[in-house]
Amino acid sequence: MFLKVFGSLVLGIMASQAYAIQFNYDSLGRLIKSQLSKEEANATLMQVYYGHDAASNIVKVTNEPEGKLPSGVTLSFQQKTTQNFSQLALQWQTSVDAPGIIYDLYLSEDPYPTLYKSNLITTALTLDMYEADKPLYVQVIARDYYGAQVASEIQKLLPLDSDGDSIPDHIEIPSCTNHLSNDSDGDGLIDDLEAGFGSETALSNPCSSDTDSDGVDDGFEHQQGWDLQQPDTSTVNEEGVSHWSQYVKASAQKAAEQGIAVVEGERVLDVVGKPAFAYTGLLLPVMHQ
Repeated sequence: MFLKVFGSLVLGIMASQAYAIQFNYDSLGRLIKSQLSKEEANATLMQVYYGHDAASNIVKVTNEPEGKLPSGVTLSFQQKTTQNFSQLALQWQTSVDAPGIIYDLYLSEDPYPTLYKSNLITTALTLDMYEADKPLYVQVIARDYYGAQVASEIQKLLPLDSDGDSIPDHIEIPSCTNHLSNDSDGDGLIDDLEAGFGSETALSNPCSSDTDSDGVDDGFEHQQGWDLQQPDTSTVNEEGVSHWSQYVKASAQKAAEQGIAVVEGERVLDVVGKPAFAYTGLLLPVMHQ
């Protein structure tokens, strides 16, 4: 309706005098301004500004540019670069006050981030990026209704890893591992190695010091090159010595080095009603077969 009235007015005036209409477009080919001028007096009689949404639809028509990006304005981030990704806090600001500005947020694991959210009117956002296990890259673009825009630099965000085991806190906290210890089960193997984080194969259970429940801790089995996921205490080496006997001997040597006395004697172990099994330091030859 506005365009029809404007067009009729222009045609009526131009019929009797020399006037010119100038149309301005942005880089996307969108009409952002029309201007009616009197050629003889070189005077501007009317200016109309057109505002657009993200889909390039005209959503605002005014005689004065409202919410326009100031000349020379810059855009920058204010957040920490290392954060818990389950509560990722993003914050940005323009170098000068610019009310009525729209923001588009680009965020992904790609160094050149893709569009994540558009048409934002806020300058702060908290996101749950729990599924992200790699660094994220973020950029924000500020734009006005008239085609002008300014972009921030691309910023790299790192997931918080308090214990330095390469497994981010936001993944460890809801799981069985301890985000403040890089060896949650105390078996001498760091959580990252056991869980196989970043690979398709897990070495062992980072939440159990004896993954296969065969009585030999994972750290010792890994050191010997044994199977951490299948009980193999009865397996013998080339000299006919079982894994269990090797473990008992190594444990005794370690205890002696630490000044821990090895106590020998009979012991009563009550296992009534308890679904469990146990190994002793003595292994009969028949168990080797």
